[in-house]
Amino acid sequence: GPKRMFVSRFGDQGIILQADYSQLELRVAAIFSRDSALIKAYNEGKDLHIYAASKVYGVPEDEVTDDMRTAAKAVNFGLIYGKGAKSLAEDMKVSLEEAEEFLRKYFEEFKGVKKWLDETKEFVAKNKYVKTLTGRWRRLPGIDSNRKGVVAEALRQASNAPIQGTGSDITLISLIQINNEL
Repeated sequence: GPKRMFVSRFGDQGIILQADYSQLELRVAAIFSRDSALIKAYNEGKDLHIYAASKVYGVPEDEVTDDMRTAAKAVNFGLIYGKGAKSLAEDMKVSLEEAEEFLRKYFEEFKGVKKWLDETKEFVAKNKYVKTLTGRWRRLPGIDSNRKGVVAEALRQASNAPIQGTGSDITLISLIQINNEL
């Protein structure tokens, strides 16, 4: 695979470090949305996809199937990427009605997420920008377009940019700290 393209300067036994944050964007979404259920799940070290599936399907966490987790994961990430019910239905491999019902239940369980998404749309409509947790701006002038597709893209980026941008900021800060340690 592509990982074989990298060769350590310390020979065949040399080490290359690969590091990854666990569910970083979802953690950032929990911070932005201040959703009490998400924050509680994180503080308890839960797998967020299993937790969300358990809530939405109304089954205990230990009864969540792989398919249920996959559906919840599609929604967890889909919301971050600003996807609607139609796109989520494709990702989840379910009908539009099932995806809409899942979303309805999801927003019932995670009211803070829904509130944040709605407030972010209002904010960008008024201010034409959003910010990461570190204060980096993403200007979104397309919100004022008279073309529906351009407005839809600006709205999608309004919820996506703060989360993805903050995730990127955290990763870059970590790289600097690792470099300073070494």
